[in-house]
Amino acid sequence: MRVGFIGLGAMGKPMAINILRGGYSLIVNPHINEKVVQELVALGAVRAATPKELAGQVDVLITMLPNGS
Repeated sequence: MRVGFIGLGAMGKPMAINILRGGYSLIVNPHINEKVVQELVALGAVRAATPKELAGQVDVLITMLPNGS
């Protein structure tokens, strides 16, 4: 199963790491904090260029986004 993840902040990053540890293929979206994306790629994630590209490559898409308040 290919899992996509958008939102790699304080909650999203640990969740994404657990997805990788669970043996799933993970595709991540570019993030404000490039270091987080690089860390996940080093653990086996694949980086998508855009959210649209990510959505077209996955079976499941998880978003972990702030509510904007």
